[in-house]
Order: sequence, then C-alpha cells, then structure tokens
Amino acid sequence: MAKVFYHVREVAQILGEPASTLKHWEREFPHVKPKYSTGGTRRYVQKDIDDLKLIKHLIRDKGLTIPGAREALSNRRDELERRADILARLKDCAIRLRELHAKLVD
Repeated sequence: MAKVFYHVREVAQILGEPASTLKHWEREFPHVKPKYSTGGTRRYVQKDIDDLKLIKHLIRDKGLTIPGAREALSNRRDELERRADILARLKDCAIRLRELHAKLVD
C-alpha cells in the first residue's frame, strides 16, 4: 500500500537528490507545493514526487537550466511526462537485464 504523505528526506532518497535541492526546486517551480503539517514539516503527495521527477529529468538528464525547464514544463508538460516515464521504465529494464545477465554468467 502506497503512503499518502512523504517527508522531504524520503523524497530526497527516492529521487537521489539532496533535500536542499528539492527545497530549491520548490522555490523555482511554483506548481510544486507540498502541504505542511501543523508543526511545519513538508508533506509531499505522489503528484509532488512525480513533478519533482520530471524536473529532475529536465535538469539532470536533458541538461536544461531552471528557466529552460520552467519553460519546457509550461509549453509541453504532457509530452515531457510521457517521455520521462518511458525513460524511467527503460532504465529499470536495463537494471533488471544486467542483474539477469550477472546471474546467468555466474
């Protein structure tokens, strides 16, 4: 069962990015708005994580600047989400294939 809310450390671990980077992206991309608990702790939902994955793809994989990523998101969001999803699935397949290959070689 998937969690409803994630803390910033959990999301940072999922994305492989420091929490400070996620906080910076929140300031730069207005559509990423985690909820806050009464104690002031960030509480991310799956949509926030998906948005941050897309931002990471644009900045880290595509090499866009923050303004470039912001523009790409506003102009071609659906296409970018689809491509990022395909890329993530392909990376997962490659990892699984390497694992299977390693088992076969041993």
